[in-house]
Amino acid sequence: MKEALMAKTLTVLLVGLAPVVSFFAFRGTVVLLLALALVGLWSERGRCLALPPLRLWLVLLAMLLAWAGLSALWAQAAGLALPKTASLVPLVLAGGIVLNYFRSMDPVMARRIVVALLIGLAATAVVAGIDGRTGAKVFRFVHDLGREPLAADRSYALPKAAATLCAIWGVICAAICWSWGWRGRAAVPVVAAAILVWSVSSNTGLLALAAGLGMFVVGAISAWLGRTLMAAAIIATFAAAPFASSLPDTMDIAMRFPWLPHSGLHRLAIWHFTGQRIDEHSILGWGMDGARSVPGGEDNSLVTLHYGGEPFNPDNNCLAKTTCVLAQQNLPLHPHNFALQVWLELGAVGAALFAAMLLAVMAAATRIEKWATAPFLATMTAVLVVASTAYGIWQAWWLASIWFTAAIGIAAFRVPTEATRQSS
Repeated sequence: MKEALMAKTLTVLLVGLAPVVSFFAFRGTVVLLLALALVGLWSERGRCLALPPLRLWLVLLAMLLAWAGLSALWAQAAGLALPKTASLVPLVLAGGIVLNYFRSMDPVMARRIVVALLIGLAATAVVAGIDGRTGAKVFRFVHDLGREPLAADRSYALPKAAATLCAIWGVICAAICWSWGWRGRAAVPVVAAAILVWSVSSNTGLLALAAGLGMFVVGAISAWLGRTLMAAAIIATFAAAPFASSLPDTMDIAMRFPWLPHSGLHRLAIWHFTGQRIDEHSILGWGMDGARSVPGGEDNSLVTLHYGGEPFNPDNNCLAKTTCVLAQQNLPLHPHNFALQVWLELGAVGAALFAAMLLAVMAAATRIEKWATAPFLATMTAVLVVASTAYGIWQAWWLASIWFTAAIGIAAFRVPTEATRQSS
């Protein structure tokens, strides 16, 4: 009994710490996932190691990993595919253990972890607000920056990752709270996530928060419409990826859409270049993790950018609030779009497997409680928005964050309808 209580306490504590951990060290989400897996193994006496019910999405995930490993046979850059694929296996195992552990939680424990996440988001927003007003003193201390000024290209780069994660967690937490009848509490994670997004000027976080909440409204009105829109978006995203090479020049886009930030315009240039490389190896791809080594990826091309503030490079003669043509890297490590990265590295076969896996996840979600459909769709929307505009899909901290988010959902979405109105 004492051990069970300690395991539950540790779980609630780890969930509550997730937003804070992401703010100061976003790569710590990997440690967080591993810690939850260990707590689950200890609490469940190894029962978490039992294979979950066979689901199509699990089969497709295994096939995707196998295809990624096989891509070493035709990868253009030797020595990347197998190590990257092998590095994903422990994450998948840890994620599976955590999913099994959270699946076994009773409604009381599920409510506790949702409340813990809510408190964690609120606490992180307070810390971010204070840090922003004090010249990032806490951030400087954690990263041993002393009093040195933050470089323009580094300023709040780490908290921006936290803002996107907290936007996702704000969506799932708010959607669950609202669906459970906790209308007052539902506002807390939304406000907290908005503060974090605003404090670091994260366009991706803002888009994820808005899209996720919008999909929640759609799903609450019509679950069928929400599922249809989500499935259509997944199919369209993967179907459109090979045509990225047809994107117009950034000069035309910049003139037509003056509100697009410089980061968005650079993304479009990256996607155009990625589309050209996809055209060259469209069936098999360049090999797992090959995005970092495709020909021309490290070269620069001229990109039209809008600057709303001071330019990153003081020597480029680009003043604030102007449009400039600057040399930018064609492909900085990854395309900042999960569908394009899968197409680029694993080709049409990998893209088909990945898209099918996402659709299978949606199909599996039909087994959750009826009330949970809208929160599920909202969460999936927020995750896919971030995956479509930022980060490499194989980055360990990002995958760990997705597993963590899925675990929160699998615990909360299984709470029976009659138990959702009970107080925590």
